Amino acid sequence: MAMDFAERNGLSVLALQGRLNVNTVDEFRGAVTDALRAGSTRLLIDLRGTDWVDSTGLGALVWAATSARREGGDLRLVNVGENVRTVLKLTSVGKVLPVVDGEGHESGD
Repeated sequence: MAMDFAERNGLSVLALQGRLNVNTVDEFRGAVTDALRAGSTRLLIDLRGTDWVDSTGLGALVWAATSARREGGDLRLVNVGENVRTVLKLTSVGKVLPVVDGEGHESGD
């Protein structure tokens, strides 16, 4: 999995490329931990390049959201593809991980 970190409009954007699964969650958790330690608590996870998230990946996303909120921030998902969106809906994880459009507004899912 490749990850790109950037600051945009007061948000820390972590763009993921590849699958977020049991093989890649440690790398994802490390990137989130580094961002939080650097004071970036408003996280936007860009899933444009992510075509699949397994149960371990879902757990890592929930962990990241909880960690950001514990630091007084928040986490939102953007550019969620159809496969990942379906998994979020089927597992009800989408209820605790807000999906926003490219402008940062709730997408209504």
